[in-house]
Formats: sequence, C-alpha cells, structure tokens
Amino acid sequence: MLPQRPGRYKARVIESGLTLLGDMRLATVVVNYQCIAELVHGEWLPIDEDVSICGYHFIQKRDGSLNQHTINALRDALGWDGLDVRWFEQANLRDVDVQLSCDWEEFEGQQRMRVKFLNPADYAGGGVPHADAALMQSLAAQLNPKLRAFSGGAAPARPAQAARPAPAAPPAPANETTTRGAPPPARPPAARPASSSTAPTATATPQNQQEAWEFFGNIIPDTEPATLEREWFRILGELFPGRAAQELTPSDWEKFTEQAPGMLVPF
Repeated sequence: MLPQRPGRYKARVIESGLTLLGDMRLATVVVNYQCIAELVHGEWLPIDEDVSICGYHFIQKRDGSLNQHTINALRDALGWDGLDVRWFEQANLRDVDVQLSCDWEEFEGQQRMRVKFLNPADYAGGGVPHADAALMQSLAAQLNPKLRAFSGGAAPARPAQAARPAPAAPPAPANETTTRGAPPPARPPAARPASSSTAPTATATPQNQQEAWEFFGNIIPDTEPATLEREWFRILGELFPGRAAQELTPSDWEKFTEQAPGMLVPF
C-alpha cells in the first residue's frame, strides 16, 4: 500500500536498481522504500501496516547533463560516492534508513503519490536561520553604513501596490494538507531559442517574483503550464520552506536563480 497522505516518512530501503525512463530515456535510480514511521505534529509515529513506495531519482536532466541536486541527495542519503552508477545494482542497500518527503502529483490525469525529496534518516527539516545578538551587532556595524549610503540615508516610500486580480492558483488535490503559497505571476513571455547552456543568459539578476518567474519560464521552455507551476512551487518549497513567494527578498531570488536550474526534475 502506498502512503495515503503527503508528509515526511522514515523509510527503509528494500531494493535499488538502475534503468532508463521517460520519453528521453534518462538514467534513473529506482529505489523501493518500506515506510516505517510518519511525522505527525512533530512526532514520529510508527507505521504498523505494509506501506511502501518507489522513488524515481533522475540523475540526468532532459539535456543529458547531470542532475546535481539528485546526485547529492543519493550520496547524502544512501552513501553513494557519486563515482559509478553501477553501484546501485551492485551494492547491498537493504535496510539502509532514509527520510522521504511525499506528495501528490498528477500523471496522465490521475493523482498519484510520489517521492518528492530524499534525505538522510536524521534530517531535521528546513527552517529559517536566526542571528544571535552578537551576530546581529557585528552585521549591523559592518553593513548598516553601506546600506544607508546605498539607500540615500532614508527609507524610500513604498510604492502603491497595483490593484489587479491574482491569477488562479494550480488546483490542489482534494486531500492536499499543505499550503503551497501564492500562485506564480502571469505566464512568462515566449522563451528565447534554447542554447547549449543550461540557463539563459540574463542581463541582470531577478530582483522580484515576476522577474524570477520570467527567468524560470526560459529555463524550461515549451513546458505545459501545470508542469511549470508544479516545478516552481516544488523548488520554492525546498529552497524556502514555510515562506510565501511574496516574502522573498532580492537575495532570496538570487539564490533561486542560481540553484533552480540544477534542481529541475525531468518528466
């Protein structure tokens, strides 16, 4: 039986293998996991039933380049050295404990449970780091004079927000229990012709949600809107857990544009 709801699960490896999947025939590590505990309200509760799920970990992107995010996850969680793909057929991974984040995904018009993230068994989850008093004082002494000079010595007035209806969010499954945050801005303009580079050349780093969304649309051109939005929310959720897109700062969007190309999962 598959997990019946989205969430985090402690799991144990049953079997692993290596194959080619998808219309692009991409190298994929397939791992069958036995779920042994579920995180409920901050507490790990044992699972007494037979609950298992297969994880499909693409180690290639659609352009044939390496999927660095997936490779790092397999190394951290399963102990792979990242040097030889034959390891997943040769190593005995049975009973290796990991942690999975599972969520619903639409595939061919049907909702199915999918392994979204793979982490080591002791993964504590993402969070917002906070500076202590000493670090705040040090950073203020170092940066505040530069910030005042950059900002003209006074905080600029906030521009009035344009009143316009927000675009509809992607439909959530009926049993979705997590909040994905605000929908992305309007669909980006038509993408430029693809080049040999993973990401398009940009004249400036995106500073806000709209600019980041346009950048993101150019990374994976000719993509169905539902798939584009799903990848947008997935990557934002991993990079900035618990934060809405409207709360992100220019430095957050810079981090997004640096890391998003390597985190795309081919479909």
